[in-house]
Amino acid sequence: LVLYTLLFVIFFASFVWTLSQRSAVDFNITRAHLYPFSSRFESGKKIIQNQIQMHLKNQTDAPLVVNILLSEKNIARGFRLSSPASELRLAAEQDVKMPAFIEIDENQYSLNNNSIEIILVTDKTRIIKLFKFIKVE
Repeated sequence: LVLYTLLFVIFFASFVWTLSQRSAVDFNITRAHLYPFSSRFESGKKIIQNQIQMHLKNQTDAPLVVNILLSEKNIARGFRLSSPASELRLAAEQDVKMPAFIEIDENQYSLNNNSIEIILVTDKTRIIKLFKFIKVE
């Protein structure tokens, strides 16, 4: 009986600790399924685009304001994040899927600099996700 009680206390404490370590926002990025890579011409320049799907879930019981942006080093290299919303208001336990584009001018693109950092920021959390930018010929 003592062994069962001890095991129950250990498992319950592990469960509580796991829940306390959980992030306020679940944030995932995947490539778009139909047209993940594309290009377009704008003012005589070729713009390379990668379409992504962002999946965000508020894992708290309170509303959250979430900002999504690229890292400063990616912006300095010429990358841009084109999204319907760079600032989102997520209701408690709201689950959102949102498309976005990462783009760069073709003459600024380099194979050595294709790792993109997408940053999600709330008042309490900062999550960085890495994304590999791919150029199609």
